[in-house]
Amino acid sequence: MGDFNVVLSGNDCKWGVAPNQVSCNEFLEWINTNDLSCIPFTESCYTWWNGWRGLHITHKRLDRALCNGVAG
Repeated sequence: MGDFNVVLSGNDCKWGVAPNQVSCNEFLEWINTNDLSCIPFTESCYTWWNGWRGLHITHKRLDRALCNGVAG
């Protein structure tokens, strides 16, 4: 689990500027290269917000848990 400071796609953002597609693709490539899967969340899908209100508010999903499917 961790705070990766990057999103996988625009679906991980609410409001604000669209995410950098190169960063999204690099993160997805890293996840796939390491044969990882995202563990689904049950609460709010946005784990960070910029502290602003109104027109400049931004929510993002920066925290996520990943697993490799190996049983322990």
